[in-house]
Amino acid sequence: MNPLDKVHIVLVETFHSGNIGSVARVMKTMELRHLALVNPKNYSDLQAISMAASGVDILENACIYPHLASAIAETPSVLGASVRLRTFPLPEVTLE
Repeated sequence: MNPLDKVHIVLVETFHSGNIGSVARVMKTMELRHLALVNPKNYSDLQAISMAASGVDILENACIYPHLASAIAETPSVLGASVRLRTFPLPEVTLE
């Protein structure tokens, strides 16, 4: 088994479908295959497909979930990132 098969990319409430398509394209380049979308506004329009380019298969096989909890329910480890500033302290874990 390829170790990258254990990596799942989860996007939460993505508004712009082109961003989802771009992620699918990057995932294809990085040999990642598992994309989970949590409550996306739109994910399979022409913008997403156009931006996905060679990663259309990633986009077509994406799993859709209503909530983040269901998307990561069977995941032993989760690493999260956000562009939003937070006002409360969150635990930090280094890669080491």
